[in-house]
Amino acid sequence: ARPAARARNVDDRIAIARAQHDAGDYHAAQTLLVAAYAGSLARGVAAGQEALWTLAWPDAFATERRAAMPPDAVIDPWLVASILREESGYRREVVSVSGAVGLLQLMPDTAARLAPEAGVSDFAPARLVEPALNLRLGAFYLDRLARRLDQLLVLHARGAGGDAGHAAETLVEVTDHGGVERDGAVEV
Repeated sequence: ARPAARARNVDDRIAIARAQHDAGDYHAAQTLLVAAYAGSLARGVAAGQEALWTLAWPDAFATERRAAMPPDAVIDPWLVASILREESGYRREVVSVSGAVGLLQLMPDTAARLAPEAGVSDFAPARLVEPALNLRLGAFYLDRLARRLDQLLVLHARGAGGDAGHAAETLVEVTDHGGVERDGAVEV
């Protein structure tokens, strides 16, 4: 039987999730804990259950994510962390139905256009599964979008065409006269 199937209680699940986390399988750790404790986790961090929370929402790919941030970035590294959690579920090799690849779900054509601007001379679409490259190009793109807009207010994933797995980002900008302009759905 799989280790998760043998888990009898929260301590067993935390031990299994910790082993998965330590092996770099953040997705399996999160899936195990969120499936069993979604309600508890939704209420926030409970005293004595901090490990449950940090394993369910780990600081995954922290070194690569921090190194990927552009110099003088206007975006917060935690924005990148939240996008990689939601878009790929911490799975570096995931490919969406629309062809978006890796942690930040980058479209290969978009990544190819960004690579020279981001200082990546050896880009190949197959490399989008490499966390350091995917995070570098994705953080560069998000930072560029944030700089292009006067102020980035909302960036959220939404289902499209009835397929909740097909995510897009909606960028909203506050104009000088107080109105809101939509930059449309932008597939990262």
